[in-house]
Amino acid sequence: FVYQDDGTNLVLPSEPEKNGQNLWELKNSKGEYTIQILINLAKQGGGFYGYEWNKPSTESVTEKLSYAQYLDRWGWMLGTGVYMDSVNEQLLSVQQAIDTQVNRTRSTILWVALSSLFIIFIFGFTSNHRQKRVSEEKISQLGQRIVSLQEEEQRHISRELHDGIVQILVSIKYALEATGMHLRKNNVVKPPPLESAETNLSNAINEIRRISHHLHPRILDELGLSEALEALGGDFSERTGIKVETIKPAVSKVMPEEITTTLYRVAQESLRNVEKHAEATSVTITVEIKNGWFTLKITDDGKGISERGVSGIGLRNLAERVEYHRGRFIVNSGVNGTQIEAHIPR
Repeated sequence: FVYQDDGTNLVLPSEPEKNGQNLWELKNSKGEYTIQILINLAKQGGGFYGYEWNKPSTESVTEKLSYAQYLDRWGWMLGTGVYMDSVNEQLLSVQQAIDTQVNRTRSTILWVALSSLFIIFIFGFTSNHRQKRVSEEKISQLGQRIVSLQEEEQRHISRELHDGIVQILVSIKYALEATGMHLRKNNVVKPPPLESAETNLSNAINEIRRISHHLHPRILDELGLSEALEALGGDFSERTGIKVETIKPAVSKVMPEEITTTLYRVAQESLRNVEKHAEATSVTITVEIKNGWFTLKITDDGKGISERGVSGIGLRNLAERVEYHRGRFIVNSGVNGTQIEAHIPR
């Protein structure tokens, strides 16, 4: 828009009907002389002024911001302006875009943070699980080491009893028997204390041999698991009167020593439980090699484990020993008897 310095309008494109009118005395809603202020600002070197003005596109009075510059050559005030509602709309649009971007950024940050927390959790869980597994393996190895040391110590004691003490007692027994033979040759009646000593000595030798065999049977090392199980079943049947049948493959030694020892202990502990609690009349010991697995089964026809009142500690120890060899330990028990199974991969 263009005005002469006396307030006469020369150019007003949005309201051409005001061309030629003098608007020097025009007041706005604040009581200010709009055109006079614009002309004075222009003469002072130019400046901004906010006021209310009719907006032709909406036919409403709207806040307007104009800038005026004075042209000395013609004595004109040249100005341009913008309606603030349009500016506010653009600012609102920009603000909405900023808000959208901020929300998107927040969502991205939140997603990254949650993802990072999840990754940290997974990493921590995996590390903890790995550490726990390593610890369990070390504990298992330590437990197996203790068991191995116990077995070695029992093997040593068994050997000392059998090869040491028993041999000494046998020598004494032979000496007593030789004394008896000498007395008979001389027609001397063997005194009762001598006969009692021979009997007690025989009983002591048998008892020490039984203890030695219980600690670690030499037959297990010499002939293998199958023969050791058959001997174990025979001794058990002779001692308890319970019929024992051993079903075994036609092989002798097919597994490492520590595994045969573990399976022998499974059979030994199972027969001990049968003797103490099962009230069984027969037991079957089965040894199988099938589908890459070595399987030992001890089946009795006595009471189920739930009715025996058997402590689970012994069975749990056996299970741990079997599982150390990557095996499976299974107990099936019911009113018709109990079957204990130990499966070890060949």
